[in-house]
Amino acid sequence: MANVRLNENIENRLPENDYKSRPEIPKDIHGHKRRALATIPTNVNRIQPPRLSKLNPVKPAELSGKVLALNLRTNQSKQPFKIHCDDSSESDESQIKTENAEIATQNHEDQAKHTATSVALAALSPDEAKEIYADSPMVIDISEEKDSSFKNDICYISEYASEIFQYLRATELKFRPKPHYMHKQPDITFGMRSILIDWLIEVAEEYKLHPETLFLSVSYIDRFLSSMSVLRSKLQLVGTASMFIASKYEEIYPPDIGEFVYITDDTYTKKQVLRMEHLILKVLSFDLAVPTPSYFLHLFCCIGNIPQITEHLAQYLCELSLLEADPYLQYLPSEIAASALSLANHTLGRKPWNEELERYTGLQLSDFNNCIKSLYKSFNNAPSYPQQAVMEKYKSSKFHSVSLMIPPASLP
Repeated sequence: MANVRLNENIENRLPENDYKSRPEIPKDIHGHKRRALATIPTNVNRIQPPRLSKLNPVKPAELSGKVLALNLRTNQSKQPFKIHCDDSSESDESQIKTENAEIATQNHEDQAKHTATSVALAALSPDEAKEIYADSPMVIDISEEKDSSFKNDICYISEYASEIFQYLRATELKFRPKPHYMHKQPDITFGMRSILIDWLIEVAEEYKLHPETLFLSVSYIDRFLSSMSVLRSKLQLVGTASMFIASKYEEIYPPDIGEFVYITDDTYTKKQVLRMEHLILKVLSFDLAVPTPSYFLHLFCCIGNIPQITEHLAQYLCELSLLEADPYLQYLPSEIAASALSLANHTLGRKPWNEELERYTGLQLSDFNNCIKSLYKSFNNAPSYPQQAVMEKYKSSKFHSVSLMIPPASLP
């Protein structure tokens, strides 16, 4: 009796010791051997969605033409399935026609009843309609919506709010840059850093990046410069690569690396940006999720139910703090955000720091009084700064022109 081998693909098994009968492994276009069921076509064109930006705009006519061509290809495609019916007798056909007529009559009667009911309900008063639908399980709540200025935040959950805030405070202490790192930099100064940050603010506004992306970029720059000495000719490369990393971390559709090379006027190549990106990530140990003043400010505004104009003014003050490494590197991001919100509330005639914020954060106004003084000084001196990107940005009506506001006469 012949031996039978179990658990073996007998159908596709080659005869033993018959290596000459094995089929030759196909090769790809580069000459490398690969295993495949069929030859992969090389003339397939993948169409990427166009990126809408000021530097490379897409014309509406071109976009509509692409959509029209896509629709034509879709309409001309064949149906994937087709149903075939067997021939039926004349009696079966007459029975089907009778059933279809009965169904059409029933649908017509149901439609008439539905129309009559809708007309009758539309004529009811609100009180009568409320009484009719009082016990209905399909009632839709049409009461007035809550104040839209309160923005739900995932970190503001009553059960875990205190623990989340404690974790954020511990994280900002762990990843804070060195306040006096510039003393160990042989070739750059705080003034050069201010020029770089002012340029990054313009870049972020040009590409419509999220505010958090800008603050993360500055955080990566300061943390990198705290550990590495940089020549002034490479300082802009550090800033470009930092924003490239932050945009990939924060944005849904980050700008392409070619756009970052373009905004530097081709001062650096793509290879240089990628190598600097690799170096920054290595120095930062890939610790990119760090809380920033922008993040804390958004959280405080959610908790305190802050109006939008107050939030914009506080955000403007936070961005002013980015331009000056001295003295703001000595303050924590939570302190800068709390000080900016307190000064914005005081400027607009509101209570600087309410009880809800004090209960949630455990901070009192006196805990960040020195930071408020620094922000108040920057608020007054902002029009005379040589870097005016923040001022120009917040002159826009979408930010309620908060940079044109007059600072308060006294501190809160």
